[in-house]
Amino acid sequence: MESEAAIPQPVHNVLPTVETFGEPSQSINLTGLIQEFLDRERSASLYRASLEFRIEQECAYLQEERHIRGHLEHQLAESQWARSQIETSYRRSCEDRDFFRQEVAQEKGKIQDIESRLAAALSFHETIQKSSWGRASPDRSVDALQLRLQSQRQQELITELQVLNLAHENTIRTLQGTLHNALGCFSCCSYTDSDGTSTAVEAFASEGSKSPQEPPENTDPLLAVNHLGETWYEG
Repeated sequence: MESEAAIPQPVHNVLPTVETFGEPSQSINLTGLIQEFLDRERSASLYRASLEFRIEQECAYLQEERHIRGHLEHQLAESQWARSQIETSYRRSCEDRDFFRQEVAQEKGKIQDIESRLAAALSFHETIQKSSWGRASPDRSVDALQLRLQSQRQQELITELQVLNLAHENTIRTLQGTLHNALGCFSCCSYTDSDGTSTAVEAFASEGSKSPQEPPENTDPLLAVNHLGETWYEG
């Protein structure tokens, strides 16, 4: 019996009633409690809705920030690639600059060498001129002017001789053609009266065909003209 009394009995949820409390002043206003409960539930749902809205806004902001971060990372990668390209171009430009500096130094050395050789050649030429003339030239400008005038005269003489040579060649060709035609006409004629006449014509034809000879083909006319000019200048 004692063990049965120790077992707790289940408690049933019994709504309080007016009879539960002894007096009406101590009774609970169920309508007020329900209204308060409903107000709290409404406030909780509004707060939950506001929290959900803020969470959605934060998610949208986070998504936008992720998009902006991806765009910035892409721009950063492009900037790094462009920087590497610029560094490569700068390094190549420095190498080209050093190479061009070496080339310029070599060219300057070559120019100085050529200038020194030219000065030596000029001094050697002046020495030869002085030794050939037997006297020192007091005025180089006068000597250069005289040499220039002599060269111009020689060029004019060469040109005149070339023109004259061409005219002579044309005249010779014309005479050769005329003589050839004339000899052809004479050879067609037959003289039967005496052998002397025919013999004279044949002899004249043979001599006439040999007299106007053309210059050899291997002979250079410019060499002949230069030789004539030198002969005329020496005379």
